[in-house]
Amino acid sequence: MKEIYLDNSATTRLCCSSVKAMTEVMEKNYGNPSSLHSMGHAAEKAVDNARRQILNALSVRDAGATVIFCASGTEADNLALRGVAHAKDRYKGGRIVISDSEHPAIDETARSLEKE
Repeated sequence: MKEIYLDNSATTRLCCSSVKAMTEVMEKNYGNPSSLHSMGHAAEKAVDNARRQILNALSVRDAGATVIFCASGTEADNLALRGVAHAKDRYKGGRIVISDSEHPAIDETARSLEKE
């Protein structure tokens, strides 16, 4: 029977090159990138390289741009909404419009920002 997977909003199958890159890092370069020892430096270099590859793939040329890795979609949603809300003084008191069918991570963050 042919598999048909329709839940890509929850998780998506990784491409082979991503699996290969992740496996290599997890097996050979598993140091804490914040550590001062050689394994930490190697891990930091790998993370920095990943950020550069992502920026290049997105054609981002801003020298100050960076990529923030999040542990979950909820964390990413929270960071995005709070980042926009607190980014610049000119946006203070502005509005963030969401729909009534948002994920709870968006809805709860928007409600929290509304109280602020």
